[in-house]
Amino acid sequence: MTAATGNSYGVSNAASPSYNEMVKSFSPNEVKLMLDLPKASTLVASRINLNSGCEKRFRSLVALVDAKTVPTASKSLYAKWVPKP
Repeated sequence: MTAATGNSYGVSNAASPSYNEMVKSFSPNEVKLMLDLPKASTLVASRINLNSGCEKRFRSLVALVDAKTVPTASKSLYAKWVPKP
């Protein structure tokens, strides 16, 4: 998730398709871990919370998650991060 979210300079265009495929294949537990990242004390959390580009990329990654794989306990976090129309 750190590499897929990128940094203030962006993300590797060559690697993005692979990152996207990984996110699409996440299990419910992996989805939970992903959705918990922004509130953790990690590098990716800091980037998501302080950089609008990273936040936008994280939101687009969340949009790749199949809603059926989101655990019930994480539905509210999913709703918070899924991109708004």
